[in-house]
Amino acid sequence: MSIKNCGLFAVNGQPIQDPWAIPALDRAFLYGECAMESMSAFGDSIFNMDKHLERLEFSCSTLAIDLPWPRDRLAVATRSLVAAAGLPRAFVRLFVSSGSGWGMPAAPGVKPVWYAFVTPPPPDWCEAQELVRQQGLGLRPADLGYTRRDPAPKLNNYASAAQPMNQARKLGFDDILWINQDREIVEASAANIFFIGRQGDQLEVVTPSGRSGGLEGIMRGWMIDLLNGAKIKTDIAIVHADELPRFDEAFITSSLRGILPVDRIGRQKLQTCRSGSFFRKFEQLFNAGVARNLGTRIDWITGK
Repeated sequence: MSIKNCGLFAVNGQPIQDPWAIPALDRAFLYGECAMESMSAFGDSIFNMDKHLERLEFSCSTLAIDLPWPRDRLAVATRSLVAAAGLPRAFVRLFVSSGSGWGMPAAPGVKPVWYAFVTPPPPDWCEAQELVRQQGLGLRPADLGYTRRDPAPKLNNYASAAQPMNQARKLGFDDILWINQDREIVEASAANIFFIGRQGDQLEVVTPSGRSGGLEGIMRGWMIDLLNGAKIKTDIAIVHADELPRFDEAFITSSLRGILPVDRIGRQKLQTCRSGSFFRKFEQLFNAGVARNLGTRIDWITGK
């Protein structure tokens, strides 16, 4: 299979030919000692890469893992890998493992290693995302079971979302919306959420605070800056589950999926996908911001 079809895999910056593999004693596999980042690339341009690498370093520090390379060297290597893959639209995923070997903690002398995947979107992904862009997502509330107050690192463990995601999809939903132990809205399974409503004559845009336990996403931060720069005040606040009925619209942000509308949350139908909705105006703002960032106008989903 050619690189154009399956993408590229590298270990410590060195591309690996098929078959792609990691050591059986890799501590990311054995113990979950792994930080990660997911980014979108359009040709040779990687969206918000510096912010992602900054967070990768923070996530490594929470696991007591040294970033294998300095951030500037990691940035150069990642750009080179994306250029080598030669994909018009790519998902770029970086994983930093604490190394290989049995035992807790790691034995002295174990060195961290970083893995990079540069791959095209999965088959039919673009068509599925385009449908969501038009019709919106359905989110099913799911109990997280705890409340975390300190800043969340980005790790590679999504196991807790598997069972509630399967159940949600059996019931006709697309994703879950985590609710913490204090009945605060956290985030979707792999995306942040924004709510749109009105307080009297005032437009209200709010996204859940990281104090509720969610990952403060790179795309979330970029979207907040974009909205505030357009004089659309965006609040970062604790949002309780029983406040949901006051919102008319909602949308998610993700470094892979961009910005997508939410059509319903549980039994609550939203107006996000209607003609003339505030979300559609924010979507235009997002597209203009992406064009400024990349220096050219592209479609986020297809990269064309």
